Amino acid sequence: QDVTATLADLLLGLYCDHSAWQSTFVILHAAFIAAAHKVIGTDFGAEIVSRLVERLDEFYPSFNGTSGKEAVNLISLVSHLYTFHAIGSRLVFDYIRLFLEEMSEANTELLLRVVRDVGPQLRQDDPSSLKDMIRVMQNSAAKLTASGQEMSVRTKFMIETITDLKNNKFKAASSVNGVATEHVTRMRKVLGTLNTRNVRASEPLRIGRADIK
Repeated sequence: QDVTATLADLLLGLYCDHSAWQSTFVILHAAFIAAAHKVIGTDFGAEIVSRLVERLDEFYPSFNGTSGKEAVNLISLVSHLYTFHAIGSRLVFDYIRLFLEEMSEANTELLLRVVRDVGPQLRQDDPSSLKDMIRVMQNSAAKLTASGQEMSVRTKFMIETITDLKNNKFKAASSVNGVATEHVTRMRKVLGTLNTRNVRASEPLRIGRADIK
């Protein structure tokens, strides 16, 4: 337990940084956590995920899009833990719904990061939750319009991106995403080799934010 707690503090400490980390950096650490979750067991995975949610919920209220990027780094780590099946889609959708409650610049930045990281995978794994998410997004957009506020260019882009994702027209952004995809593929191959050993946790943690809180 002491080793798990220390490792969790070291890993999450990297992400509580003012600058935004590159996708490849996040992918590497998410794959390491997923590997440890498989080999050590759910005790490790559950500890990391609960601490990750605690940190994200600590930084999210003060995130305004221009200050430190801790919340962006942490939500990207949540997304990529889903990429490597350490967690199920439920926790990711819980955060998406939270970010959609208000159409702010900060929430838009966080949503775009999630959609960029794992949008197509979410659509493939859980299309019904994606439809619910679109409904919430449309309601929030309607509230913003009704209040007389002007929607920012970035928010309009986010709405278009999520709508394209729903209609299967989502295009990953240029070479940056190409490098990230290549990195994910390599990490998946490495994780696949662990399945031949004594794996203690083969299923993702299907927990939601409310469960952890």
